Amino acid sequence: MINVGSGKALDIFQCPRRYGPNVRIFRDHGGVNQQWAVYANGDGAVKFINPHSGKALDVYGNKFEDGTNVQLHVDNGTGAQRWTWESVGNGKYKIIHKDSGKVLDVAWGRKEDGTNVRIWTDNGTPAQQWYFYSVDE
Repeated sequence: MINVGSGKALDIFQCPRRYGPNVRIFRDHGGVNQQWAVYANGDGAVKFINPHSGKALDVYGNKFEDGTNVQLHVDNGTGAQRWTWESVGNGKYKIIHKDSGKVLDVAWGRKEDGTNVRIWTDNGTPAQQWYFYSVDE
C-alpha cells in the first residue's frame, strides 16, 4: 500500500515479528515489513495481515478518537483489526476502520520517512488515500 500524498509505503517499524511495533510510512523498498495480505472476515470487513509476522494492522485499544495510533498486533479478530476500503477514483482508495468510521491517515500529511500512521476523521486529503499494488512472491 502506497500513500498518495507522500508516495511512501505503509511500513512496520523495526522487526515485524516483535509484539506491537508501530506502523508508519517509509520509502518503498519492497521489504517484508511493507507487505500486506488481505483476508475477508465474512462480515463485510477485512483484516490486513503482514505475511512475514502473521500479525494484523490494528487500531490501538480499538479507540475511536482522531489521532489514535495504528500498530501491528497479534491477529485476534477484534474490532481494532476490522477494515474496509472505498474507491475515491483514479485507482486511489481510503482505508476505513470499520468500528470507528475513521480512515487510515499519515499524520499531518507529512512526507518524511518515519512519519506516523493513525486514524483520523475523513477529510479527503491525499494523506488519507492509498494505492494498492500486487507483490509477486
